Amino acid sequence: PNRSAHKSWAVQNAIPPNCTPADAVVNAMKAMTCPKYGSAEVLEYKDIPRPKPKANQVLVKVVASSLNQGDHHLMTGQPQIIRLIYGILRPPRVLGADVAGIVEAVGNKVTKLKPGDEVMGDLSSEGFGAFAEYAVGSENSLVLKPSKMDFHQAACLPSAGTAALQAVRDAASVRKGQRVLVNGASGGVGHLAVQVAKSLGAHVTGVCSAKNANLVQAAGADRVMDYAKEDFATEGTTYDVIIDVAAHRRVKEIRGALAPAGVYVPVGGKQFIHNAMWGQGELTKPQHVNVHSSQTRREDLDALRELADKGSLKPSIERAWELRGLAEGMRHLGSGRTAGKAVVRISDVR
Repeated sequence: PNRSAHKSWAVQNAIPPNCTPADAVVNAMKAMTCPKYGSAEVLEYKDIPRPKPKANQVLVKVVASSLNQGDHHLMTGQPQIIRLIYGILRPPRVLGADVAGIVEAVGNKVTKLKPGDEVMGDLSSEGFGAFAEYAVGSENSLVLKPSKMDFHQAACLPSAGTAALQAVRDAASVRKGQRVLVNGASGGVGHLAVQVAKSLGAHVTGVCSAKNANLVQAAGADRVMDYAKEDFATEGTTYDVIIDVAAHRRVKEIRGALAPAGVYVPVGGKQFIHNAMWGQGELTKPQHVNVHSSQTRREDLDALRELADKGSLKPSIERAWELRGLAEGMRHLGSGRTAGKAVVRISDVR
């Protein structure tokens, strides 16, 4: 293409400042872009410039990503606080936090990773970008993937695994012998939270629908409750810890299931904000609420890899979509019916 064609293509596709128009045309990649907030119909599968790693960044050839509720929130811009954090008028151009792939290149200040390394990571603190053939992230957001997992399994761990680990280990401080209840135990975070709690020696009860009972049992739950037939809030058992991944009721409605010195950890659900902000006032001390706010930390990604290599952590994959079919995956995610994790297949391993 001539110079004017380069310029036209570059303007249309908003090339990064460290990439020339000619480079952008030659080094294009497929990506699922999100030019504005809205339903899955706003997504556009198109060619955009391949990113270049800065001095402290790693360029990853993406093999797989996975879907998280955060991706759906970013696409729709709901709740409204999403727009205040990520952009009033439009979301990050390429969504996708979870990444698993092969290091293609590294900046000159990168010391922990090298080309050819098989990695996984969470790009949510780096501007996202995993729904593309190539993505960049700092070396602090990436670690070697578990040796016993393929790329699809590894792509399921970073965001959901970090949320589960930090909720169970940090916010709840789960200890051996404690009774832990995970509400929403069949979801992406929930079924990993069950496994993390079991790895810490807890007795775990998982609450889910009857159709997902086998998934939660396979995750290691000692007891599985069908929420349509049993109400954990009133059936008489008390728990040292309640991990509420699907917080659809206020704390005052479920406090009877919490032990006298128990801890309630809200993670997600329609009542998450209420329970996180005002739940403590609905409990009787020393019962308490510990708010979980997941943050990407390299040491936690390493901890997830170690748990996976020990066989203590294994994601359940419900479905997989090709990158060009991501809109359908987003619609499924928005339905709230995903059991375990949903994977996005992006490229082959060569």
